[in-house]
This record gives sequence, C-alpha cells and structure tokens, in this order.
Amino acid sequence: MKCIMNPRPDIQEELIKPYKEMEDVYSLSCVVGDAMEREQVMRHDMKPKSINKKIIGPAITVKLTAGDIVDCLCVFEIARPGDVIVIDAFGETETSIWGGLMSGLARNAGIAGAVIDGSCRDTDEAKMLEFPITAKASGPRAAHTAYSGRNLLR
Repeated sequence: MKCIMNPRPDIQEELIKPYKEMEDVYSLSCVVGDAMEREQVMRHDMKPKSINKKIIGPAITVKLTAGDIVDCLCVFEIARPGDVIVIDAFGETETSIWGGLMSGLARNAGIAGAVIDGSCRDTDEAKMLEFPITAKASGPRAAHTAYSGRNLLR
C-alpha cells in the first residue's frame, strides 16, 4: 500500500494570483468552469462539507491505492501554507479518509483546504476550525489505518 503523491508543482504565484483576486466573485467555480469550457471542472456531487468557503491555491494531489483506503499523513511532508490538498480516493463513500485530525493538522500547516473524491468525517471539527473541505460524501466510518496497524510506504 502506498500514498502516491505527484511531485510538488513549481507554481508561480502569478498563476494563482488572478483566482485569488476573484475570490469575492459570486459563483466563481461556474465562472472559471465556463472560461475553461467545462474541462477539468469538479463533478456535481462534490460539495462543501464543513464551511462554505472558496478554496484557492496550488493543488497538492494524492492518489490512494485502490481497495486500501488509508490516512494520507505523508501529504504534510510536501504541502506548504496556501496549498490545497486534493485526494483521489476512488470515489469511496463508505470509508472516510479525512477527519478531525487531518483538518487540525492541515489548518495548523496553513493549508487552504481539502478536496476529496471520497468521504470525510468529523465535519463539526472542521467547521469549528474553519477549515474548508469539499468532498463527495461524509460519514462516520474511519480509514483502515487506525484498525489495521498498517503504515504508509514511501
């Protein structure tokens, strides 16, 4: 089992700046989606699960191993303040791979938010921390890591 991360992007602040300048625009995701001619736009089932706040920043992407949904703590080895953590959890909705611990760690690291193609939990903690999460689902079932004793490989 692995936590597979793409290398940290060499993003220039100039690429992100125009989006941050539009933060007050209503329906910003729709405006950007239209400008991108509907390419690389999130699906309709991805919804805010904690606070309704725009998440803008360079994406640090994580691809979990199919059938082995685990905590992705290794993302904090490369994430920097202002980054957005984007997790491909294969749309798994029965096992949450992001919860209160991850929200707290991310907030303390200055992460702008998390986008999860899968499930999250402890959304009340994320709300209290004012940490934005967008995910396909939310539910109480935790990731395998806490119960299996398995650790992530690098």
